[in-house]
Amino acid sequence: MRDLRKLAAILGGLISAGALASAGLVACSDDDSVTGGQDAAPDQTADVSTKDTGTDAGIDAPADAPTLFEYPPAMGQAICSRILTCCGGGAGDSGVVDGGVFDTAACLKIYGGTGWENSLAGTDIPGVVDGGHLVYDATEANNCLTRLNNGGPADGGKFTCGVVGSTEFKAITAACFAAIRGNIAIGTAGCRASIECVPGSYCALSDGGATGTCTALKAVGANCDDSAPLGERAGNDQCSYRGSGVACLPPDAGVPRTCAALRADGEDCVTGNEECQSGLCDDSFKCGTNLTLLDPGTCALFVDAGP
Repeated sequence: MRDLRKLAAILGGLISAGALASAGLVACSDDDSVTGGQDAAPDQTADVSTKDTGTDAGIDAPADAPTLFEYPPAMGQAICSRILTCCGGGAGDSGVVDGGVFDTAACLKIYGGTGWENSLAGTDIPGVVDGGHLVYDATEANNCLTRLNNGGPADGGKFTCGVVGSTEFKAITAACFAAIRGNIAIGTAGCRASIECVPGSYCALSDGGATGTCTALKAVGANCDDSAPLGERAGNDQCSYRGSGVACLPPDAGVPRTCAALRADGEDCVTGNEECQSGLCDDSFKCGTNLTLLDPGTCALFVDAGP
């Protein structure tokens, strides 16, 4: 998932249910309501570990922590619940936002499929969640959901409304990525998505094929578009584990896409947070230390004008 602020510019006309379906954004829940019952981050590196995340280890998984199958829709609901609250709505699907009604179904179609910062990318592909190639950490899943619901440590790492700092943002991201990792070894065929591969690798799909081979990540400076039939998302996966850090940047003056080194504060960011050492592409599209998560333009994406 790109940051919420940039979502307004990226999705634009895709927010209708038909357009979302054609774009491949699939809801992981048939429940169109956002629930608040769950009171309920990878660092910018090429290898995201489920044990070395930089998050607070004090958040334990309760007995009723979500299962692997429940986790994607639970994350979508947690994100949409916070968006609804931050955009001025109330509980459930009746919150009024800028004179309209919050479109929970549209929100869930986006975040139920991709999750926070694309941490769920691949789980919407048939056979991935139940294919036996995902290692699930319920403690980190609960950590992620707690932070998304504005809980967790008082010193940061919560999904607060308004401006968020890089430390807080990365804490959420680390927990959400750490909840799932793949177990298919490098050099082994049969992956359908990079989330099924071990950290430090990506799923190199064969041209036109539904499966591929888990392959070691490419080095900074290497071309990253030659074997990316799924487009930019797959290109980023080639450069950092599940696109969590080093990005595959667009061509410049005819040069093919390449895995780009992380950029320092003040440098331009082209595609999103994953490009920056700080983990944030700020409001001026420069790598920086803080970001406005939600603004009126982004909130408007999820508002149905109503009758």
